[in-house]
Amino acid sequence: MENRKIYKKPIYWVIYIFIFIELTVLCVLPFVVPANAFRFLPIMIIGIGIQLTPLLIYQLSRYKQKIIISNNTIISKGLFKDKELKFNEIKGYKRLYWFNRPLIQSHIVIQPISDLKDTIKIDLSYQNINELTDWIEYKFENLDSLKEQTDKENLLQDSRFGSTTTERQLKISQSKKIANTLNFVGFLAPLLLILTSTFANNNTIIVFLQLLIIAIPILVVIAIVYFKGLIRLNQNRPPFSFKKSKDKSRTIVTQNKSIYTDVSIAILIPSIAISLVAFNNYNILDFSNVWKSSLLIAFIILTIILLVTREFVLNSSPGFGNVLFYFIFLCAFGYGSTLVLNDVLDDTKPVLYTSKIKKKTVSLGRKSLILSRSKKHKLIIEPWGQYKGRKAQIVEVSEQLYNTK
Repeated sequence: MENRKIYKKPIYWVIYIFIFIELTVLCVLPFVVPANAFRFLPIMIIGIGIQLTPLLIYQLSRYKQKIIISNNTIISKGLFKDKELKFNEIKGYKRLYWFNRPLIQSHIVIQPISDLKDTIKIDLSYQNINELTDWIEYKFENLDSLKEQTDKENLLQDSRFGSTTTERQLKISQSKKIANTLNFVGFLAPLLLILTSTFANNNTIIVFLQLLIIAIPILVVIAIVYFKGLIRLNQNRPPFSFKKSKDKSRTIVTQNKSIYTDVSIAILIPSIAISLVAFNNYNILDFSNVWKSSLLIAFIILTIILLVTREFVLNSSPGFGNVLFYFIFLCAFGYGSTLVLNDVLDDTKPVLYTSKIKKKTVSLGRKSLILSRSKKHKLIIEPWGQYKGRKAQIVEVSEQLYNTK
């Protein structure tokens, strides 16, 4: 007689998620929708209902999902498709984590031996999930640990990282400490800048923190080159190649503990922070030189990182998407660092130009049910200095300055 164990999803979990999303939409609407649009409330409710219908169907399909374990098979039943693996067809299991950090687990993935078989991906919303994961861990091999051990053995035999095993182990340990330090400082420096700008308003400290934020991605590049790829943007990505891969595996790339250490925080957060500093502090009239330097900085940094780490498959959608993702953030870093350094390091005397105000305008932002309309005060002035011969310039100014002119 065949023994079967069935794991289902609780209906309350599916309903909670759907209600949470609906409440979020309803809470955001008053801030983004004009106040006079609420006279069409019935139509809006119908429109929102139509848009949320696919989400409801998806949530109901999740409720229908089951994991069935028999004497020699594991089955994943879905609303549209079932997946089945015999025990002797399973290679092992991997773990998926939220935000690419081995802190909060999101899924456990059962990997087949054959590339023709589907992987079974199990999220943690099933009833008795601890019992299920304990059984998987007992029954099958941990592919994450196996990969980590294989990577470590390969690195300990790589002469690029030292002439002896001890030197190579020391190199790996040092790379992790440096990467973690860069990530920590990359997160802490923008936070300190916000606190200092809000409460202390000490210009010397603010300038120091701005320069520190700019230095962090540069130090990241230096660390990646020095440790010859032990430090990466993403610790689990495979090496990139310009050749088309012949591997048609449906293997899911997991984000787990690795012998490599990633420095994504030290790149992303400083890039966002310094671009916001530049956006908030400077009113740029001519972006031509700014964009040139921004694109050049992003291209140089990303090219160096990719050539050293060789971690993205450039001819695949995920690989190209990752490269584009980091390029956008590095463009933001180039934009912010160009403007901040131009301000901090420029000790030339300012040149005073005179111009005539041709027109003054006040534009009103959109009024919502909760938020009042914001006002933007602008001056249209005649060209001056190097801008003579061009069109009139539009400059956004404070209300106080607007009223004095």
